Amino acid sequence: MNFLNKDTLIEVASIGAGVVSGNFVANKVYDLLPASVTSAVTGYEGFVKGAIPVIGGLLLPKFGGNSPIVRGIANGMIASGGAKIVDSILEKAGVDTSKFVINGIGCNYPTPMNGGDTMMSGTDTMMSGIDAGAVDTYSDYSYDTSSASTGEMDY
Repeated sequence: MNFLNKDTLIEVASIGAGVVSGNFVANKVYDLLPASVTSAVTGYEGFVKGAIPVIGGLLLPKFGGNSPIVRGIANGMIASGGAKIVDSILEKAGVDTSKFVINGIGCNYPTPMNGGDTMMSGTDTMMSGIDAGAVDTYSDYSYDTSSASTGEMDY
């Protein structure tokens, strides 16, 4: 069963293109709205910027045809707008959407993703968090631990 066939790759690429185009369309159309409209939606910009690609994604197959590429782009636009709307709802509810949480565990990534400059500095090694007893026979943290008694190979 080959799931990476041509049709799947076209679908993935078209959905990705839809997400990018949905963000582009949302920003461009919102910038074209008259000041009377944008002032009326102050505080709800995220909802409006989310609704624009959703509407575009719903209308695209009607005007652009029903090919798999057009359907994928439309689905990506709808996903992009839906994500903006959900993000706006969460922000209105007081949820900090800048931090990702998976099963209650915060994903505070090591330095480069948090604005630092070095992924594996002298204090952030791949052995960080492992008790000293597991690595006390090796003086160098760059040693190949796949053959050591660190737990990976203990069957």
